[in-house]
Order: sequence, then C-alpha cells, then structure tokens
Amino acid sequence: LHLEDTLINRGTKTENYCLLYHINFGYPMLDEGVEIEADMTDVIPRTPISSEKIGERETFIAPIDNEEERCYFLKNKGDSVAVINRNLGVKAKVSYSKDTLPCLIQWNSPSSKDYALGIEPATSFLDNDFCYKQIDPKGEVVFQVCLDFSQV
Repeated sequence: LHLEDTLINRGTKTENYCLLYHINFGYPMLDEGVEIEADMTDVIPRTPISSEKIGERETFIAPIDNEEERCYFLKNKGDSVAVINRNLGVKAKVSYSKDTLPCLIQWNSPSSKDYALGIEPATSFLDNDFCYKQIDPKGEVVFQVCLDFSQV
C-alpha cells in the first residue's frame, strides 16, 4: 500500500502546518512478543510510565486490564520501522518520506480491550518539541507512507 499525499497552499500568505499519519496495528498482527525494529539514535519517553516501561518498547507485552498507554518520540536513522510477528510469520514494514516526515512517534496501548500499536510518521514531535512547518503561497509538500507485508 503506497499513500502519496500532496499539501498545496492555494492562499496568498505563508501558512503553518503539521501532519501526523497514525497507523494502528491490532490483533492478530499485534500480539504478545511482536517486535518493533528500527535503527534509532535516540528514544525519548513522553510520560513517566513510558520512561518506566521503556524496556518493553521493542517487544510488545500481553494485554493487561486498564494498563496505561505509553508514547515514545523516536529519532530514526532510517526511513522505516518493522513490526514483526514471528508467530504469524509476518512482517509489516512502514516506510515514509523522511524529508517531509522527519519525526517518528510510537504509541503503545497494552490495555486489554484497547490493545494497539501506533506507528506515526509526523512533521513534528509533540509537547515541548512541537513546531509548525511552513508552506509558502503556491507551495507544495509531498508526503509518502508505504506499508509492505512480507513473510519472515
């Protein structure tokens, strides 16, 4: 699956923009033991629970009732992330245009009944590191996100 999205400023002044593609994985692709692989230079936990549970970021845990979500800001050397379910023998690779989506966010929701993994290429991180990008009049910005499934 290849998504190409073009933002065009048809106005007469420079405008701010921000964009985040929230790609969710759930059961059966997401299950206990699923691995999340990328070539990170840094992983920044967003919340205290994210910091406390950072050791569980790369391998998804089994669902737990009422477990708090975790969010990480990832500084990725490359332009892709792999979600690997060895029990199913399936790898999902999320690739993105790093020039226009320079930030990567990982959202883990290990709570039962809300069991999900979000891989989120974005134009900005959140909170204190949030910043708008700008697009000039008649300017265009092209975003690309690809999802490729293969066997492992």
